[in-house]
Amino acid sequence: MKIDNSIYDFLECNVCFLGINLCESFAPNPLNPKAPDLLRFALNNKDDFDESDKKCCFDELKICDAGNMKSINGLMKNFNKQKLFIFGGEHSITAECFGELKKKINDLVLIVFDAHLDVRVSGEKNACFLRKIIDSEKKVYLCGQRAYSKEEFEYIKNRGLKINDLRGLKGKKVYISFDIDAVDSCFVPSCSTPEPFGRDLKYYNDLCVKLAHENDLVAIDFTEFSGKNFDITYSNIASIIINVLKELKKRSQ
Repeated sequence: MKIDNSIYDFLECNVCFLGINLCESFAPNPLNPKAPDLLRFALNNKDDFDESDKKCCFDELKICDAGNMKSINGLMKNFNKQKLFIFGGEHSITAECFGELKKKINDLVLIVFDAHLDVRVSGEKNACFLRKIIDSEKKVYLCGQRAYSKEEFEYIKNRGLKINDLRGLKGKKVYISFDIDAVDSCFVPSCSTPEPFGRDLKYYNDLCVKLAHENDLVAIDFTEFSGKNFDITYSNIASIIINVLKELKKRSQ
């Protein structure tokens, strides 16, 4: 599998990779503006053969790489149900990406994997962005949150939201926002704000595949990478991406 070998452009593709390497917010481990390219490097070094049907993702899916950009606005005029794989960048990119896709798909549902709630009233953008989304959305699903303030917890409680309650997620059009700190920190050492005591990599891999199987996956983003160089963090997340692509391949047949 080689991203660089893709022959499709955005108009032709049914799966699009793009990087939004916004890194403005402060984090204990500085965010890495090269993260999208390191994730591409990891994907280029993964095998995409699927033993279940003896086919390869890149042979069956029309995949393009739109490169790195500051915003998805430029792509939206040509958006025609392409599946978007968005590589960040800080988690605040989700607000714009989800908002732009919501204009195209009114019943789009947001699922947020994160160790934190990110609903603070003020502070860094990547710690506040979800509050505005929740204020405007009827339903946001939360998974993996385990480190937050009393005020944040009371806020989501007052909005009727629960953590790790994914009931009702079937047959929906979904946007998955995956802050990699949702995963236990031992699996993602190059993470901006690592938290221990999270679920392991297999849990989130299986959950992503299940959500893609039972729903119409419109987009998924991966955010909050740190570290100057390539390490197992990027390889682990790339493995999840490959398995989601395998599921999309099966659904397209």
